[in-house]
Amino acid sequence: MRWERAALSVLAGIAGLVAAWPLTTLIEGGQWVQGAMLLIVVALLLGIAMRALRVPEWLLLWLQIGAVLIGLWFMFIRGHELGTIEAVRALITEADQTIRKFAAPAPETTGLRFAIVALVTLLTVLTDAIAVGLRSPAIAGLPLMSLYLVSAANSPEGIGPWYFVAASTCWLLMVILDARAGVMGWSNTTAEPTRPMLMSDRLGMGGFSSMARTAAVVAVIGALVVPQVLPSGTQRFLGEGLGRRQGGVGTVGLSNTADLSRSLVSNDRTPVLTYTTDDLSAPPLRVMVASSYSDGQWTADDSTAQVPGANNEEMQQPAGLRDGVYDSQKISVRSSTLVSGLLATPSPPVRANLPDVTWSYEPATSSISPRRTASKYAVEYAQLKPSAMPTSTAPQQGFERDLALDPRALGELRRTSSQISGGSTPFDRAVAIQDYLRGAGGFSYSLTLAPTRQGEDGSPVDPLTNFLLTKQGYCVQFASAMIMLARLEGIPARMALGFLAGAPDNQRVYTVLQSDAHAWPELYFPGLGWTRFEPTPGSRSGTVPNYAITPDPGEQRSERPESTTSTSSGETASSTSSSSAATTQAGAGNGGSSSIGTLVRALGWLVAIALLVGLFGALLPMAARREADRRRRLASDEAQRVEADWDGLRDDLHDLGVPDPPAVSPRAARTHYRRAAGLGPEADQALDRAVSTLERARYAPPGEELDLRQDAQVVVDSVRRNAAFRNRAQARLAPRAGRRWLVRLLQPWRR
Repeated sequence: MRWERAALSVLAGIAGLVAAWPLTTLIEGGQWVQGAMLLIVVALLLGIAMRALRVPEWLLLWLQIGAVLIGLWFMFIRGHELGTIEAVRALITEADQTIRKFAAPAPETTGLRFAIVALVTLLTVLTDAIAVGLRSPAIAGLPLMSLYLVSAANSPEGIGPWYFVAASTCWLLMVILDARAGVMGWSNTTAEPTRPMLMSDRLGMGGFSSMARTAAVVAVIGALVVPQVLPSGTQRFLGEGLGRRQGGVGTVGLSNTADLSRSLVSNDRTPVLTYTTDDLSAPPLRVMVASSYSDGQWTADDSTAQVPGANNEEMQQPAGLRDGVYDSQKISVRSSTLVSGLLATPSPPVRANLPDVTWSYEPATSSISPRRTASKYAVEYAQLKPSAMPTSTAPQQGFERDLALDPRALGELRRTSSQISGGSTPFDRAVAIQDYLRGAGGFSYSLTLAPTRQGEDGSPVDPLTNFLLTKQGYCVQFASAMIMLARLEGIPARMALGFLAGAPDNQRVYTVLQSDAHAWPELYFPGLGWTRFEPTPGSRSGTVPNYAITPDPGEQRSERPESTTSTSSGETASSTSSSSAATTQAGAGNGGSSSIGTLVRALGWLVAIALLVGLFGALLPMAARREADRRRRLASDEAQRVEADWDGLRDDLHDLGVPDPPAVSPRAARTHYRRAAGLGPEADQALDRAVSTLERARYAPPGEELDLRQDAQVVVDSVRRNAAFRNRAQARLAPRAGRRWLVRLLQPWRR
């Protein structure tokens, strides 16, 4: 009867995943599904193998739990800057803060993903132990029910009945499979119905077994119908966040955004648009702007003076922009799903072509508004040169709305401004504010906001003050802070909302996803007009515009190297890697209704893929370390060893989403990494020392002992803390040095 026990284990794993299916309605993103599925497959295959060897059930349960804990360690703890216990505590704290701060659907932070994978996997292992080990599948419904209730009890709108039907059906199949195996073990005699036939027999249902099946179906239907006619009590939630509808307090958001603001913390991989461009450093695509801020909310500006648009004709000159400070670039959109009235373009546009679509243009905001959805269009836009500078510092007139400050945050804004050094002109002061938020001020990028602080009167502080105090947030918080700090300096500033440039394929066709939604500040300067800045740190935001880079002492602003290709925008824009919730739900639904044979084959493929990934996950990192040792071993002198260590630093940063610098001098490479990596003060100093070591190795007389490995590690650790999960996983599991070794290994076979 071993095959029945193996089939029951498989069914227990399916039941656990189906019971967790409603979690997809509470969490944006589906990375937890892959993690939970992988650990469940490993634990259940271990159980099937150990039961075939007649390992005691109590020992098997501990072996399965140990396998799950080891898998969690490899997925979430390994490589963490904290110790194992502290890392687990930090992940659980992050999960708790996420479910308390965010309304459903909450962002899939690392801590929340860790908690869900652990919960789903361990409860599924417990289900397997009860159903198979104790031969009590009826009682195994308790852990399944607790897993299902985590979703049902925290959904503000309730969950669909199909989730309950799917979970209860899996549980009933477990009971039926076990009962069938038990009855068949009694005897090989075929049972015949008694005379006279029971009422259920007259209905063609087949005696006592049909009565049991009928009772089960009636129970499931009753569980769906009875709650609809009974009065409901007050619903209780595990956290105050998930049970809340969208629009909670404590965050900085943007209203009237056609649901784009919700995508700012979303991992949804749904494509928004695709386009081509010859611009080697494609900028973000702006959709709308906002100047009005109140109590944590930005409100999109109302249209004022709309000018009718004409295809392929030059528009009215953007406000404040003079000739000679920009180059014209073009973008050709192949497909767009933005709704009527919205158009994603680099800013500011100077000429547009929207075939068969009536459109208008607003010079004050440089926004194009189509009358209906424009699925294909072309736009020519102005790209500021790296040497672009304002024409004057004269006070501005007519920017009252763009200079309004948040009175509740004024005290903390002034205190923060006093800590920002540098900048003798308004433009240089804006660059100093950007650099302070991006790295020098100790701020960190995170989709999880820190707990709200209390003011001197004991009441919660406003969202902007809380961000400046906790120094933790995502792009909206960073952009809001820079806007208010710039307004404090007398610089008109406003919020821009849109998308990062997206990721190009081999044909240089860019794809922009929902998860590429981004916010950034625009500041007004005479001669430049509304100018984009990038205060959000890390690879998530892309690179700082060339005109906004702080030059090294003694260096002049220079033209952008052409080899700084769109790899930067492509790699960083695609850093938030996860499956959409819709795809996850569809996959879970299909899995719940497939036959056992199909599921076994699918799980077999999954195990094979997991083993292959695990093999490379262990092989490539080891090969990368051997490759680094080989390069140092082949070096004939100290200078070549430094060059080998510098190449290793480039490889590590590339794996973390920071593009390689062009073939330029070490100082130019330092400027590139400062712009692309968003380093903190300590890492910035380490980069200076590493570059100085490289220069001495190249240009100084030989004989000096040189080593940049320690400084390189400081830089890599700083970038890793702000890197996306996809980049961190690539750096750990498939580093470029390891892939280079693999290509060299396969070269004879290719020939």
